[in-house]
Amino acid sequence: MVDEPSILPAAEPELSASEKRLGTELDGLSVLLQDKRMQAVDLPTKKRILELFMVSGAFKPQSFDAVKTTASTPQLTVANVEDYFAELTLVEMKTTRAAIRNAALNNFFFGATDNEFQMAKALKSKYVFAFVVINDANDYGRPFFVLLTLEQLHARTRTSRVQYQINFRNNMPLDDPALPYVGMGPESVS
Repeated sequence: MVDEPSILPAAEPELSASEKRLGTELDGLSVLLQDKRMQAVDLPTKKRILELFMVSGAFKPQSFDAVKTTASTPQLTVANVEDYFAELTLVEMKTTRAAIRNAALNNFFFGATDNEFQMAKALKSKYVFAFVVINDANDYGRPFFVLLTLEQLHARTRTSRVQYQINFRNNMPLDDPALPYVGMGPESVS
């Protein structure tokens, strides 16, 4: 009898770091949106919100992930957001898969941009950080989130440091005489 070759399912391709981050962010947003006061809004609506807050020149729509109103409202759009503007708070998510025990958020580690901190300073209580825990190994047995103003965030902070994130230009010519290659370069060394 001849053994048939076994057909094993193909291994799932490994996700890149950015794909993992995006998955974590989407999972965090789904937790946040369980609160009926929270909404994810489209890009034109985000831009209009920044105009209404009179900060559209200084901040970009990427500076917040969602909005919160004081009560459940219809989906916010460019056409109706002005009607609900007085009750709007902008929400920037910080999401973790770590097992954070409870709303004290002990040992929660996250990154934030200077723009996010500047926007929080400019908008005060109208801008909050949502710390979303998508792991259910906690006192509540389910994912949860905690909203903090910048002042509340600072009161909980043990340490912080500045880190520069740098992207090189994407139009750099290989043979630019003003910026020669130094050290071990693309040519092989004998």
